[in-house]
Amino acid sequence: MTKVLSPYEYYCFQKELDYGTSLTSGINSMYGRWDDRDIYKSTPGTDWQDIMYGNTGFKQNYNVSITGGAESVRYNISYTHDDEDYVMVNSDFIRDNLSIKLNKDFSKKLKFELSSRLTKTVINGAGTNGGKLRDAIRFAPINSLASMDEGDLGTDADHTDAAQLSSLNDPYYNTVNEYKKQNRFSIINNVGLTWEVLKGLTYQLKGSYGFDFNYTDNIWLNKTGEASSNGGQPVAKRTDEKGERWGVQNILTYKFKLDKHRFDLMGGHEMNSNRTNNMVSLSKYYPIDFTADDVLSMWNYGEAQPTYTTIGEPSRTASYFGRVNYSFDDRYFLTLTARADGTNVFAPDNRWGFFPGMALAWRISQEKFMKPFRNWMDNLKLRVSYGSVGNARVKSYWRQDYTIESRPNMQYYPNETVQSALKLQDTMRNENLTWETKLSANVGVDADFFNSRLNVTLDVYNDVTKDLILRMDLPSNSGYRFQYQNVGRSTNRGVELTINGTIIDNKRFYLGANFNIAFNKNIVNKLDGTATELIAQSGWKADIGADDYRVIVGEAVGQIYGFEVEGFYSVDDFTFDPTTQKVGTE
Repeated sequence: MTKVLSPYEYYCFQKELDYGTSLTSGINSMYGRWDDRDIYKSTPGTDWQDIMYGNTGFKQNYNVSITGGAESVRYNISYTHDDEDYVMVNSDFIRDNLSIKLNKDFSKKLKFELSSRLTKTVINGAGTNGGKLRDAIRFAPINSLASMDEGDLGTDADHTDAAQLSSLNDPYYNTVNEYKKQNRFSIINNVGLTWEVLKGLTYQLKGSYGFDFNYTDNIWLNKTGEASSNGGQPVAKRTDEKGERWGVQNILTYKFKLDKHRFDLMGGHEMNSNRTNNMVSLSKYYPIDFTADDVLSMWNYGEAQPTYTTIGEPSRTASYFGRVNYSFDDRYFLTLTARADGTNVFAPDNRWGFFPGMALAWRISQEKFMKPFRNWMDNLKLRVSYGSVGNARVKSYWRQDYTIESRPNMQYYPNETVQSALKLQDTMRNENLTWETKLSANVGVDADFFNSRLNVTLDVYNDVTKDLILRMDLPSNSGYRFQYQNVGRSTNRGVELTINGTIIDNKRFYLGANFNIAFNKNIVNKLDGTATELIAQSGWKADIGADDYRVIVGEAVGQIYGFEVEGFYSVDDFTFDPTTQKVGTE
């Protein structure tokens, strides 16, 4: 738990904020006169953290499984039940899993496998959303002499913001009077077929299909959450989300040997798709004394708001890939890889990327000139590799997205009836967005000594990432806030050393030792070609110091920027002059 102010310390803190002396001043009307401050030394106060998170979590787990079969068929059925009470008040978690696995050998050359997993999850409780974790630390440990209202939020507060209005309640009230129940169901099925067409030639077919169903009821009762910005009357929201995903993979491998030459060839193709649709329905202005059960049983008593449905754009990828492994006399090794990836998150002209790679290895310990050392050196191998991989870690931003407008003060009310509305997303489209590419170079050495009792691995690497996909701020006159762009290049290089040793190894006792050390340095090589600095925000603080990160060309990634702390003031650092009615320092 975080250490917080005692009632006396909290009163002194309030005095620092308001040093007025009249009986009607904020500090005196809310918490009493300064001369009576010692009263708070004997006041226990309220430990909101203990009330909110002081429960003892209790977890139950049950599992039963059945395994059986014969020589050509094998199966496994497993059921698991998890039941957990969280440490946070008014919250718990229940999950049921059913897994089925089946393997069937039709012949020595044709094999089939099937697996299916069903998961049902129920989560009760609103969690820490809406600032509940923060409020358990920040909320006053003592009651004020006067009730608080919207004026106590401050002149800069948004009196239509639900989170700010809810902060007038204590965190326990906000938690027990917000109902949230999440029902989740998912099923994923996988099938595989392996066929040995010829000696050394194998074909594999893999497929998967999954379905997700998420159903969530959220109810804010009197003066909590969304209700606080709707006259304090209960508000109910129901979210229905359905998604499906599937994938297909075809792989053909061919292994053969010609004297001292070994070949392992592989080629394949895969496709994946993921899509989610959702519907949100909202009702407001239930009778102020309604409970969550009342709302659930009489949903139509509320004033229905526009229902919003979203048909999600599928996220789809397709890939072609291949690999060639070659070795000669178990001494010289060559690996060639290549893959072409396509995704619909980029515009048609930029969807495909090609990413090749190569690796070479030389087992030096197998050379004739190493024969004198083989009595204590088991293996010495030199490795060199270079290759590229692609990254498309964004949503589809090449077409302009729209979103619903749900803020009451921004909606349309023709004839005093709220109407649904769409608005542009704050992210501007970019038809030129394309793959982010990482180029990796590596040189390594593997060595084993004394019958493999001592193993040493040394790697030196240099990674360059170009066409970084970054969210860039846009000028306000553009009408948008952000745009994803391919900007900049960064380098990450370093050295890693790993040593594993076996000291004692017999039937009764084993003793080993491990050591590893790494040196790494990353640097930003460039941004968009003209800028030398990029400002970023972690989002933890909303006022002074919000722009707390910098990306600077020539410096490491993620430079923290902000004020340096030199100390903290306390009440004892100040004096109060009753004549001038001013606070000063000695």
